[in-house]
Amino acid sequence: IPRINWEEDVDFTIKPFKEGHGFRGSNFPEDSLILPFSEDDHQYQDINFIDTTSIGISGWVYFNSDSSCPVPGVKILINNESTGEYTDSTGHYSISVASAGNYTLSTEYLNHTIIPADTLLNLQDPVTDLIFWDTTMTTLSGKVAGGCNNFLGVADIHIRSLVTQCFDTVLTTDENGLYEITLPAQRYFAQLVEIDHPDRLTIINYFTPDTVDISLQDTIHNFIYHSPPIITISELPANGCGLYAVPILVQERTYAMRIDVTEKYGALECQVASGTVTIYDGVAYDNPESTHELEDGGLYYPLIPGYPNLTANPAHPHQKSLVVEANIDKYTIYDTLWVFVRGQKPHEFQFSTVSPEIPLMVLHDPPGDQSYSFLSQTTTSSINIGFSFESEVGVGIFTKFKVGGGGDIPGVGSTGAWLGGEAEANVGIRQTLEGNQEIVISATEMLKTSDSDAIVGAQGDVFMGAALNILYAKTDILEYDADNCTVVRDTGIVWNGDGFKTTYLYTESHIRESVIPGLQTLADILNSSGVQIKQDSAEVLLNQRDVWQQVLDYNDSLKFTAKPLTQFPSNVSFSAGTNLSEESSITSTSILSMGLNLFIDASLAVSVGAKVGDFNEAESGVKIFSKLDIGISGGVSYEISNTIGFELGDDDDDPPGDVFTVDIKGDPVYGTP
Repeated sequence: IPRINWEEDVDFTIKPFKEGHGFRGSNFPEDSLILPFSEDDHQYQDINFIDTTSIGISGWVYFNSDSSCPVPGVKILINNESTGEYTDSTGHYSISVASAGNYTLSTEYLNHTIIPADTLLNLQDPVTDLIFWDTTMTTLSGKVAGGCNNFLGVADIHIRSLVTQCFDTVLTTDENGLYEITLPAQRYFAQLVEIDHPDRLTIINYFTPDTVDISLQDTIHNFIYHSPPIITISELPANGCGLYAVPILVQERTYAMRIDVTEKYGALECQVASGTVTIYDGVAYDNPESTHELEDGGLYYPLIPGYPNLTANPAHPHQKSLVVEANIDKYTIYDTLWVFVRGQKPHEFQFSTVSPEIPLMVLHDPPGDQSYSFLSQTTTSSINIGFSFESEVGVGIFTKFKVGGGGDIPGVGSTGAWLGGEAEANVGIRQTLEGNQEIVISATEMLKTSDSDAIVGAQGDVFMGAALNILYAKTDILEYDADNCTVVRDTGIVWNGDGFKTTYLYTESHIRESVIPGLQTLADILNSSGVQIKQDSAEVLLNQRDVWQQVLDYNDSLKFTAKPLTQFPSNVSFSAGTNLSEESSITSTSILSMGLNLFIDASLAVSVGAKVGDFNEAESGVKIFSKLDIGISGGVSYEISNTIGFELGDDDDDPPGDVFTVDIKGDPVYGTP
């Protein structure tokens, strides 16, 4: 504003004005500004005001139906740009524009069609009651039925809109339990309120109001009633009789137990569609708990019984329980399985002894002064061993030592599981369990027979083995007498390998020419001393001598009983100056047994019925005649597989040169050629 007449110390008020409009300063809240004028200060710039005038627009968005339900959450746009405003729960909206003029008002909501698509407004004054209509309709359909797709009866369904309850109706299913209704595309409550069925109250109370959202698409919502599920446990051995009319199981044997969960409607029964089963296994070691998803209403559970129950509880004598919890739809139900476990439970391991040196692997040396057989480097082989002791029942009847089962043994800690089955021999009326342990042999270097011309053929066979540290104790045995519907309590010996006392790697010539004569010489010296403890030590040495002799004798017999191997040629002829190399995986199929003496605690030996010899001071125990089984165990599905090979060669090629014809067969116990 130029050329304002002013005088000293006179203030001016600056205030904009326009009919129907209001103003405020751009950087001050008042609608006017007082400016002092003086000779030194009489020019001002950037004195700005803002027109605060706005024009309101308001209205509603409804579904285009008889009930005119409001549509909440609809976005309001001006000139295709969001205003940040949405309709409220009543479908109402209210916005404003800064000044008069032409504007395009439109809406946006999900994938719905709203009319009019937009509205052109020439705004000079506020606009109210501007209505938009949502014309989108979707279909809600479904059925009322029981599980197994079982028709329950004609039913009534109450349907009510979720917002403002503007839509409220009850529809009836057809004679097949089906229903269908077309509605404004929004959210609804749906509830079964009546059904023509003898158990109508149970079915009606089964259902609670469901929220069904059909805002985006046609929707199927079924009302499926499920009767209380039924748990069935099957595929276990036959029940005993009398007080023991429950499945009779064997310790450490795996049973594929079947669990089915069904629902039933009169004569109609079917598997449940889905759910989970939690198993509280009080039959196994450590009482594990596990949860499983049902597949087609059932599953198989590997039931592996642990220790037997030695307690004669009146309600469930000597029985163990497994609880199945089924969580199906709205139900949680339980079923309890009681079983009788045949087996043994060891006492604390309190005694130890050392076995004689026993062979764990034998490699047979082929002919030819450059020939050898080998166990491949990094090969891991397994050998199964078991001990038994001669009982007082009679000569030649051996009772198996038990093996500490998987789980925590008092005084020892965690042990390996059995590899046991049923023995063929009977002691009295009780059939006993075998006790076997698996020993794993890992070759970190290639183990082979000599390729020197100094040791060739049988005398070059290589024996690898060890003397085992053996922990043992008494064990309580629980069996079931099916003929008399009662239990049989007994005691036995339980053993567990505790590493190796010594290990060895000898050739046959060394055993025959050095080890056996050396043991005999030492025993003779000790026996001639006249001192009891030295004579007892001599007995231990002679026991080892007898074991070594059995090792050699059995090696000869294994060669005699060897069978052709499909992995190798059955016969090979070669001459000096040639070589043949073969390698393959071989599986053994047989077992060998050898007699030996073990020295154990006297009271334990007597209590379990072992045939007892004299007390041995050197070993602090009595002698019992025992049997050692090596290889696979009769009655047990078990194989030993080794990666074994050989090379045939000879360098004596001076005329006429060496010539060999070799039959290649397999050792039935150690799986070596």
